[in-house]
Amino acid sequence: MDKQNQPLQSEGERVKEQDHSLSERLYNRIIDSYNLYETKRLRRVKAMQLVALWIGVVMFTGITMWRATAIWTKNKTIQPQVQLISAFHTSKKITLPDSTVVVLHPKSSLSVVSGFNEKDRSVLLVGGAFFDVKRNPAKPFIVKSSNFTTTVLGTKFAVNASEEGDINSIFLEEGKVSIQIGQNHQILSPEQKFTYHRSTDTWQIQNVKGVSFDMSNGSILLNAVSFEVLQECLNEYFGIKLKTKNAKALAVGYRLRLGLSLDPGAIADILEAVSNCRTAVDRTSINII
Repeated sequence: MDKQNQPLQSEGERVKEQDHSLSERLYNRIIDSYNLYETKRLRRVKAMQLVALWIGVVMFTGITMWRATAIWTKNKTIQPQVQLISAFHTSKKITLPDSTVVVLHPKSSLSVVSGFNEKDRSVLLVGGAFFDVKRNPAKPFIVKSSNFTTTVLGTKFAVNASEEGDINSIFLEEGKVSIQIGQNHQILSPEQKFTYHRSTDTWQIQNVKGVSFDMSNGSILLNAVSFEVLQECLNEYFGIKLKTKNAKALAVGYRLRLGLSLDPGAIADILEAVSNCRTAVDRTSINII
C-alpha cells in the first residue's frame, strides 16, 4: 500500500513545487511592476517640482524686470536699458564696475543702467541690500526705489525697499547719506535709521546702536542690542515677527551673527542658545516662551 502511494505523493509534491514556483514568479512580477510604477511616479513628481520651481523663478524675474523698467522710466533722462541681477532663495554678493560691493537679500534684485560709472552711478533696488560704496565725490552713488532715492559719496548702509508690507527703511553704518522722498530731503548720520511708512506716507529717524554688516558674507552683526532692536531687524531683513512675554528674554543684550539665508527654525535655535529660553516657531513668527 505504501509503495502504491509513493508515486502519488511524489507527483503531488511536484505539483506543489510547480504551484509554489508559479506563485513566486507571479509575486515577483507584481513587485517588479509596482517598483517600475513607483519609479516612474517619483520621476514625474520630481519633474513637476522642477517645472514649478522654474516657473517661480521666471515669474519673479519677469515681475521684477517690469517693476524696474516702470521705475526707471519715471525719470525721462535715464534710459531703461538695464542689467538685472537677482537673488531668489539666497543672498548674493556683487561687485559693481566702480568697485562698490552689494549684498542682495533673498528675493531681491538690482538693476544697473547700461553705461554705469561712465557719467553717473545710478542703480535701482527692488527688495533689500547692503551697500559698501566706493568713494567718488565727482560721481555720487544713487540708489532708486519705488518710494525714495538715496544719494551717497562713499559709505556703508542697508536699504529695505521691499514692496511687501508697510515699512521701508535705510540704516547707515558709516558715512553720510541724503534721502529724497518726493520734494523732501533728509540727511542720515552714522548709526541712524530712516523708517518710511508706505500706508501713511510718513517717516521717522531714530538712533540705533550695535548693528553692523559683514559684507564678506552678507551677515547682520548685533552687538548687545535690545529686544526691540532685534525685533525690528528680524521683521525688516527676514520678514519674521518676534514676540515674547518672558521678562528674561526682554532683558537680554543680544549678541548675534545672522546670515540672510537663515530660516525661522535656524534663527529660533540661535535665540534659544543666547536667551536660554524655549521658542515656538511657525513660518513667519518666533515666540520666545
